[in-house]
Amino acid sequence: MATKIDLQGLRFGRLLVSDQATNDNQGKIQWSCLCDCGNTKVVRAKFLRNRDTQSCGCLHKDIARRIASKNFTKHYKSNHPIYRIWIGMKQRCLNPKSSVYKYYGGRGIKIYSSWINSFTVFLGDMLSSWKPGLSLDRIDVNGNYELSNCRWITQKEQANNRTSNRRLAYNNETHTISEWSDKLSIKSNTIISRLNMGWSVERTLSKKICELNE
Repeated sequence: MATKIDLQGLRFGRLLVSDQATNDNQGKIQWSCLCDCGNTKVVRAKFLRNRDTQSCGCLHKDIARRIASKNFTKHYKSNHPIYRIWIGMKQRCLNPKSSVYKYYGGRGIKIYSSWINSFTVFLGDMLSSWKPGLSLDRIDVNGNYELSNCRWITQKEQANNRTSNRRLAYNNETHTISEWSDKLSIKSNTIISRLNMGWSVERTLSKKICELNE
């Protein structure tokens, strides 16, 4: 049986021990801790005393972000796509003279305040999931530019998310014309032409019609 050393109220790095938790599956004593970032984490007493665990995981993330940001800005600076994406995001939301401002800032779309003031913060939050060729996308097109609502996607995925894309409901599914094109192997131009001719959505996307045209 593990010997209990009372750790309640003690601080280990970013962790403040609050209560004793249920022992782990090996019978080792664990403590419930409150991290400075607001998360809670259950940690084995040994790992606290040895300083092996000093946060809920946010400490390592913060260190990694700082290293990534330092190396990135040192080697790539302002000529990298991510920097241009950051500038473009600010232009869309903050510059009334931008040709697309009405679709972003003009609609009330805002940017997380720390991203506005610091490229390094934006980079630290978004760099790890970025790959060449990807563009910045808001998951909720009516939501703001912030970490919980942003992701990197391909240009094709970006096009499918534009509010100007026409969405068609068929067979209890709703997709953009581009998505229906991929799903049914019909050219997007063919779908558009059929709709422009006055065809119904059902006839336009009908598999039988597609087979007749092959």
